[in-house]
Amino acid sequence: MTTMIKSPFTGGCYCGAVRYECTAKPDQIEMFTCHCRDCQHITGGGHTPVIFVPTSTFLFTRGTPRYFSTDSDQAGPRSHKRSFCYECGSRLTGGEFAGSPNIGLTVGSLDDPSVFKASADFWISDAQPWDIMNSATPKFDKVPG
Repeated sequence: MTTMIKSPFTGGCYCGAVRYECTAKPDQIEMFTCHCRDCQHITGGGHTPVIFVPTSTFLFTRGTPRYFSTDSDQAGPRSHKRSFCYECGSRLTGGEFAGSPNIGLTVGSLDDPSVFKASADFWISDAQPWDIMNSATPKFDKVPG
């Protein structure tokens, strides 16, 4: 999906200790909402809005985040790596797997989160009935493919 996001774009944590920049071109960017149970636990909400980009276009420009890994149906035990700020705890990235060419950025960590427009809802098999989804967005029980 081609987006209206301008490259490069930037983001970071709430307190500013960790910052990043992404130079992905619009045709390299995928935007989706993940409703898996892990995302619910980690956000404290019903889903995580994600911008998925090539890892080669992403760079932390200030600070070094900490990481936490969870189990993954796709890649196995403790294989899904997520980053967060070591000072304020803000979640920054996810969707990182060994050998994966992509990384997911949490939309809330963007300097301009208004650019987000989901092209799909993933893991609706775990979605909560109170988490209202856009009826026009394609839905997938898990992750397509």
